[in-house]
Amino acid sequence: MTFPVSILQTGQPAFSPALPGDKRKAIDSLIMGQVAVVHLLFDDWFWRDRVPALSQWSIARGDVAIADVHPEGVGMPALEGWITGRAALELSDMGSKAGTRRMLEWLEECCPGARKRLEWSHLKEWIRDPYTLGSYSHTLPGGYGQRRVLAMPVEDCLYFAGEATAPGIEWATVHGAHSSGLRASREILASVGVDAGA
Repeated sequence: MTFPVSILQTGQPAFSPALPGDKRKAIDSLIMGQVAVVHLLFDDWFWRDRVPALSQWSIARGDVAIADVHPEGVGMPALEGWITGRAALELSDMGSKAGTRRMLEWLEECCPGARKRLEWSHLKEWIRDPYTLGSYSHTLPGGYGQRRVLAMPVEDCLYFAGEATAPGIEWATVHGAHSSGLRASREILASVGVDAGA
């Protein structure tokens, strides 16, 4: 099974019998991050005349970072905003339309006229999403090693996957979630006597 730790912390789904104490401790040792992502498509790469680093351009304003995500000559004239912490909460509370307007206000600080050249936008925030209640996990103080505990099966019948169970630098990533699913699959196959390498 794989659920965001934020969902498991709500007590859903209900387990019968209840999860072992060490598993509950592992779940409670993590917390979900607060992130929103905004994609903005414009009519042209107007900002590149103003910023010599081109595809490497990145500015930061507190918890807001805006990046030119395509190399010169590739892709479309798009910018990505990566917003965390209090700024992400602000956008989440505002909703999609008002949140995108706020993002454009931040962008206008370095690129006046950006709002008029916008052709399409999309704001994705996970904070208020009832299926995630956050973006990805991070470890609370004193929680070192608890991801490994969370990843361990319960009595060879309940298996855990997801980015929160990924080892090392893979946690909080899509590839960590993917590799954890492969790991849990191998564990399940091994439990029924199937060679995972087959």
